[in-house]
Order: sequence, then structure tokens, then C-alpha cells
Amino acid sequence: MDLKGTVALVTGGNGGLGQRICHALAREGADVAVMSTRSRDQAEGVAGELASRYQVNARAFGCGLGLKR
Repeated sequence: MDLKGTVALVTGGNGGLGQRICHALAREGADVAVMSTRSRDQAEGVAGELASRYQVNARAFGCGLGLKR
């Protein structure tokens, strides 16, 4: 499946299943917004890995009231 030119928002993208989903989408060429309610730092790590490994645009976004920096 070719997802080039698409953007995926993955909620919980820094968790175990969320990370696997992010990687699967990036592997197919999608740009990925890694959404996290708990740890923006972890989400930034996932986004950095996606950008480096798959040469896609990947960014981390914190959302929710329980967000810790």
C-alpha cells in the first residue's frame, strides 16, 4: 500500500501498539503525527526515529490534561 502524500494522526503513538502502528504507516510513506497524553518526550523520540528510519515527516504533539513534559 502506498501512503505517500498522506498524514496519519496516531493517538497513543508513543505506547507499544501505537509505536507499531506509527512504524507501519511510516514504512508505507505516510507522514505521521505522534499524539501523546502522557509523555511528549517519548513521543518526540518516536517521531525522531520515524523520520530517520523512513525519511518521512514525523512530529510529536502533546494533548490532554495529564500531559507531563
